[in-house]
Amino acid sequence: MNKNPGRSYWQKRFEQLQESLLHKSDSYYDDLDRIYKMASISIQKDIDAWYRRLAKNNALTFLDAKKLLSDNELKEFKWTVEDYIKYGEKNAMNQQWMEELENASARFHISRLEAIEIQLQQTVEVLFGNQVDGLEKLTKGIYMDGYYRTCFELQKGFGVGFNVQAFNKNELEKVISKPWADDGKNFSERIWGEYRPELVNTLHTELSQMLIRGDGPDRAIKNIAHKFDTTKSRAGNLLMTESAYFSSLSRQDCYNDLKIGDYEIVATLDFKTSTTCRHLDGEPFPMSEYEVWVTAPPFHNRCRTTTCPYFNDEFELGAERATRNSDGKTYYIDSSIKYPDWEKQFVKDGSNDIIKNKKTPFTPAKTVKEAEEYATRSLGIPKASYKGVDVATANAWNEGLKDSFDRFPALKNNFGFVGECHERNNLLRPVVKERYLNILKESNPNVDIKILEEYAEKSTKSYMKNVSVSKDTFAQSWSPNTEECKPFRGVTVNRDFGKDSESFIEALQKNVESEFHPVSCDTIRSVLDHEIGHQLDDLLKVSNNKNIMKLFDSRTRDEVTNDLSRYSWKNNNSNRYGEFIAEGWSEYCNNPNPRLVAKEIGETIERMYEEWEKKNL
Repeated sequence: MNKNPGRSYWQKRFEQLQESLLHKSDSYYDDLDRIYKMASISIQKDIDAWYRRLAKNNALTFLDAKKLLSDNELKEFKWTVEDYIKYGEKNAMNQQWMEELENASARFHISRLEAIEIQLQQTVEVLFGNQVDGLEKLTKGIYMDGYYRTCFELQKGFGVGFNVQAFNKNELEKVISKPWADDGKNFSERIWGEYRPELVNTLHTELSQMLIRGDGPDRAIKNIAHKFDTTKSRAGNLLMTESAYFSSLSRQDCYNDLKIGDYEIVATLDFKTSTTCRHLDGEPFPMSEYEVWVTAPPFHNRCRTTTCPYFNDEFELGAERATRNSDGKTYYIDSSIKYPDWEKQFVKDGSNDIIKNKKTPFTPAKTVKEAEEYATRSLGIPKASYKGVDVATANAWNEGLKDSFDRFPALKNNFGFVGECHERNNLLRPVVKERYLNILKESNPNVDIKILEEYAEKSTKSYMKNVSVSKDTFAQSWSPNTEECKPFRGVTVNRDFGKDSESFIEALQKNVESEFHPVSCDTIRSVLDHEIGHQLDDLLKVSNNKNIMKLFDSRTRDEVTNDLSRYSWKNNNSNRYGEFIAEGWSEYCNNPNPRLVAKEIGETIERMYEEWEKKNL
């Protein structure tokens, strides 16, 4: 074990660490600047095009703008709104805005002004959605990296190593979502609750004033562009301050976990250093007095000051000090060890590796009811109904799900229902109808309820048609993003096949013989694995992977059939690569010697999950 390297060592190392963490913020600010500019330019173009299209003799009155859309214009508008809704479902946009879009889609009358306001606000909502997602990802990365690298610097400095528990997704969510400023708001609430309403209000106000004054669009566009610039400046200020806070918090938590008693303020001393930071530089404090804005950074907006541990001569670092699941063993490490090597050796998943890899055996159910209980109690899926399916099919489905969850634990979060397709739809239908009826009631309060119920029924029929299963469909994977429908996410088997497992297998064997499905995919389990392939695609966005796209696009229909299956090419999936991925994953899981294409797809999915896990768990 090395001796304490001394104050100057710790000051230098932790100043460098802070600089590297805040560099992440600088890089993200460049992205933020770009998305603000793109949104501002898009809105300017939309306003100008709208004005030019409706203006008569280079003038557009308020009354003209308040005129209702024609039938054809209304139909085109609703198509546009449906596209907005689909985007929102895929990208988890602000729920309040999603409800406003649903209401707009259900209305019978929309004015020209309302239509352009919705179009412009969609651009703003996308902008702030991307901003919140980016800032959340950044702060999680800063906190996690700050914690691990603080631990790394301490172990390296003292020449000792011991295991550190890795953070899981829930821990990080709690850390990031907890408010820390005096007003009790976290960064997400500040963006959605302050910045967004102000910018939207500016859009609406400038449009209305432009029409009332009888001006052309130039003045409004200039004022809106100015508001974008000021909002971007505030967003940048928030970005830098939040980054400084979570950097500080990561060190505070690490110091506490390692039972370090005191810390020292380390300011970056240059012409930009504030008076407060310059005055506090080098001051030691006990950890019991660690308080942001007062005795610990950040002391002000865009603060660059950090902390380092403050040790007495008797202090020794060892595993007995680590409260985050150390295994109690201390190892001596070389002071030249690199961070990636240290992380690989000492950052653990929080459980003993032997325990982690030990899998409990699957016990087949004796009845369908037992299979449903296994799905809910053992697999943790909220709803299950295998009604109409025989117990052998239900067992094959459950066993496949268990193995998939063991392999990809995060998949379980995407499941709300498992069982039979028609049973899911029977439970789903009344939920969908109630949703449509509520939207219609809110948007058309003066319309007779019977008329609204008729429209709700028509919309429900249309919706349910999209999730219905034909008699030749083996199974279905479904991943809706609408809040009301999320409880029905999952994979289901069609009772037309699942009611008789032996006949089901015979049908699968014929499909494999005819090359409709891949080699070795002639079991009920292989059907489950196919649907899991879709779930993994949804989770990891495998369809966007360039290697996967090239793997498919470089082949003709006959080559895809020979290398994988006919269904990989000939299907009704709107996602060009979706069935190709699902078929490849199924063969990868079920063929002892998967062919080249299936092997490439399977290994790509495994790599992508590992990368996803590092970023999100």
